[in-house]
Amino acid sequence: MTKLCSPVPRDSNQPVHLLIRSRILEVLRDGELAAGDKLPAEPEWADQLGVSRMTLNKVLVSLVQDGWLERVKGKGTFVADRGAETKLKIGIVIAEDLQGAINNYYFGSLYFGLVGGAAEHGCQTDLIRLQNLVQDPSLADGFDGLVVINPPQPYVRALAELGASGHPMVLLGSTWPGTEFSCIDSDNVLAAAMAVQHLTEMGHRRIDFIGACPNDANSIDRLRGYTTAMGICPGAETFVHPWSADATELSAEAKDSIRARLGENNPPTALVVGGPIIALQICHLAGSGGRSIPEGASLVTFDDPGFLAASPVALSTVVQPFTEMVKRAMDEITRLCENPLATPRAALCRPELIVRKSTAAPRPHSH
Repeated sequence: MTKLCSPVPRDSNQPVHLLIRSRILEVLRDGELAAGDKLPAEPEWADQLGVSRMTLNKVLVSLVQDGWLERVKGKGTFVADRGAETKLKIGIVIAEDLQGAINNYYFGSLYFGLVGGAAEHGCQTDLIRLQNLVQDPSLADGFDGLVVINPPQPYVRALAELGASGHPMVLLGSTWPGTEFSCIDSDNVLAAAMAVQHLTEMGHRRIDFIGACPNDANSIDRLRGYTTAMGICPGAETFVHPWSADATELSAEAKDSIRARLGENNPPTALVVGGPIIALQICHLAGSGGRSIPEGASLVTFDDPGFLAASPVALSTVVQPFTEMVKRAMDEITRLCENPLATPRAALCRPELIVRKSTAAPRPHSH
C-alpha cells in the first residue's frame, strides 16, 4: 500500500487528482491488488496523500465509473473483477445540428468510422453536440474520453479548459497550433501544395484559390499550403478570392469575384477550390461564363464524395485518408483513457491526389 498512500508531490504541473488516478491505475495494472481487495478508508487515505477527501473521492468515483473499482454500501471500496472488462464510453462531439452533421460527407465519414472503430476496440459511443458540451461541461463526466470532430476555432479555448480539467480528449480532423490536445488530422497544408504542384507541373502559373469556412482548421491549412507552394514556384501569380462563410454555398461576393477574374483578358488558368460542394458551383459558374472546365480553367478540389458524379467533368481532387485518421484517433483516445497523464500526441496523415479530367495543360491563348 506504500505507493498508494505516500504523499502526492506538489511540484508537478499535473492536476493532483490525475496524479492520484494514475498512481492507482498503475498499482491495479501491475497486479499489486487483486479483484476483491479492499482499498484504504477515504478519510485516512486522503490524510496520507495530503489531499482533501473531496479530491480523493472524485478520483475514486471516476474509477468506479470506468469499472476499475466498485463500492459496497457500508463496507468500502474494492478492486473490481475485470474478467468481463467494462467497456470505455467515448463521446463523439460534433458542432451544429447532429443529424445534419452525420449526413454530411466529411463529418459523416469520420463519425461512422469512429463508431465502427470503437466497436473494434470494445468501446461504446454516444453523440454530443459541441455547443451543448461547451454550455454544460458536466456532460463530459458521463464519458471516459471525447473525440471532437473538427471543432471551429471559437470553441477551441473552451475545449482546452475542459481537457485541462482531466477529461481525455482527441481532436479529429483539425490541428490548432499552441493547444495541448492530441490532434489527428490529414495534412491539409501538404494537400494544397500537392494540388498546386500538379497544376504547375502542367504549366499553370496563374492559379487562384477559392475557400470557404474561414474559422475551419482545414481551410486555414489549405490556404497556407497554397500560398507556400505558389511562393516557391517561379513566375506563379497568387490570387485569393473572398471567402464564403459556408462550405455549401458560394457567397455573392465570391461569385462576383470569380466572374470578374474569369472575364479578364488574362484570366487565371487554374483554380484550387477548398471544398467539393463549392467546386460544383464553380464548374457551373465558369461554364455559364464561357470558361468551361478544364478548357477555360483547370480545377482541383478536396475530398471525393459521391455527389461529385454530378459534376459536368470528373474532378481532380486531393483525398483525406479517413480510415487511417479514424484508426489513429481511436488508438489515441484509448491510450489517454488508460493513462490520463500521458503526453498528448499529434499525427498528420498523408492525403492522396486523384487526377481526373478537370485538369489539363493551359491552352496557349489562355496566357
